[in-house]
Amino acid sequence: MFPIDLRCGSERKVVVANLCLDPGSVTVSIPGVQRVNTCMVIRPLGKPESVRWRGKRTRDVLTVTLLGDLPHYGLAVLSVT
Repeated sequence: MFPIDLRCGSERKVVVANLCLDPGSVTVSIPGVQRVNTCMVIRPLGKPESVRWRGKRTRDVLTVTLLGDLPHYGLAVLSVT
């Protein structure tokens, strides 16, 4: 799994790319984040779909776990504030 933190003004997104050959579970720790607004998974040759997640806040770090596996070459896009 490969996380990428993207910011443009007040908008912030965290993208997790699964570059492995197998599907995998996603848990990512994001510092300085209050909450996840939306979470979308983009599958190869598929449409983006909304997915559920679970979050736990410890001090200034939010740890987010997607409920379900991220497919091979899939992307998880978390919109955060």
